[in-house]
Amino acid sequence: MSILSEIDYNELTIQLIHRGKDFHRTGLHFESFDSICRRILEIVHSQVEVPMVILLAGFPCTGKTTVSKALCQKLGQEHTLWLEAEYWLKSRSERSTLGISGCSVHALNLSRCVEDMRALFMNKPIFLQEYCHYAGKISGPLKKVKLGNSKFIILDGLPFLNSLISEFYHHVIFFLPELIEDWHRKATIRDVAERYYTKKNAEYENYRKAINSFMEFDDYKSLVGNFCFVSYANSNRSQLSYHLV
Repeated sequence: MSILSEIDYNELTIQLIHRGKDFHRTGLHFESFDSICRRILEIVHSQVEVPMVILLAGFPCTGKTTVSKALCQKLGQEHTLWLEAEYWLKSRSERSTLGISGCSVHALNLSRCVEDMRALFMNKPIFLQEYCHYAGKISGPLKKVKLGNSKFIILDGLPFLNSLISEFYHHVIFFLPELIEDWHRKATIRDVAERYYTKKNAEYENYRKAINSFMEFDDYKSLVGNFCFVSYANSNRSQLSYHLV
């Protein structure tokens, strides 16, 4: 992780505050986790494609993985294939050298991702490794993954802006925070506690992640099927509340 200068930090802060104003929503009616899962399931079941591919994209630390895993259980794990972006994430040191955050489209090995997705749709097996946040890189045993008889595919966190990725999904739900300041505080706490960052580096990394997420939203928001605003009013991160539009 590169050392953060005060000039860089201040510039990122200004950018984040300026862009965050466009995302602030007040007076929204927020729903529980179970309620939002039921509504997303209605969207999934309204589609006719088989396998139906739904992409949960957007800001980190907004509950995408929690929601996506709950959807897999409700749809039936024997009928659902869950894939997360971290299977193709470049190492932390490589991202640092490139000067990008984990939310940049360039943070993923997209060519490998596309190759794997195309193989899956040809019902060929692929082999994936999980990303280890402690090591800051993909590691561990290879896992064999095959489409088989899956009726649903949940893509967790892939950057939908990339034209190569867009050939694989049918519907995008973009998760974003109700208030940027609340999100940045929660994301920083999460990264220090679970992802082995120092507080300063976590703050900096999440500023960059937010800016990358803004860019993704600005450039390709027309591709979004639904927006899901997330409230952090509850102090427990596992009990976020949601507003789907």
